[in-house]
Parts: sequence; structure tokens; C-alpha cells
Amino acid sequence: MGVDLEHPDAPTTTADTTKIAQKSGGGAKVCSTQDTLVSNITVDEYTRRSAARSKHLVRFSDGVNMMLEYAWFFELVESGSLIKHAVRVLLRSVRGSGCCEDV
Repeated sequence: MGVDLEHPDAPTTTADTTKIAQKSGGGAKVCSTQDTLVSNITVDEYTRRSAARSKHLVRFSDGVNMMLEYAWFFELVESGSLIKHAVRVLLRSVRGSGCCEDV
């Protein structure tokens, strides 16, 4: 299941996180990215396409860790200098102790 960033229903505005936290009773989870690893980067110059994998270690404010792994697929503009279209696919999501040894 991927995220089509050029889909007509894709969000085009940003959210005010303060208002979201107030509406949720102030219990909104806060997290920070502890580490990011990008690997398996490939570029096909002929088709102007690229792909990569990424792993992210996230720590929530309660101290719980989560590891997220994504596959990324990019379609580049003719010059290859910009991304025209991107798709992100969640490959794995693991939360809790022992989730992040291989990040």
C-alpha cells in the first residue's frame, strides 16, 4: 500500500498541531526521529526513475521506540534534477522493545 503524492485527494494544507492536541484532550503522542538510514539507492537514467529503501528509528515521548521501513519510488523530470512523482510504501513497522537492533 503506497502513498500517491500526486493523487487529487492528497492533502494540500498543513495542520496546526496545537489545535489537534487540544481536540484530542492533550494526549497527542509526540515523537522524534532518532536515526535514519537510506540504502539500496538506484537510478535508471534512461527511464528517469529511481528507488531507495529507508529505515527510521522513532522515539515517542513515553520512551517507546518504533522502527519504520519504507520503499521509495521516484519519477524524475526530464533533466533528472527534480522529483516529478513519488510513492512511499510501508514495508515494516515494529514498536516496542527489541524492535530496532538492525537500524
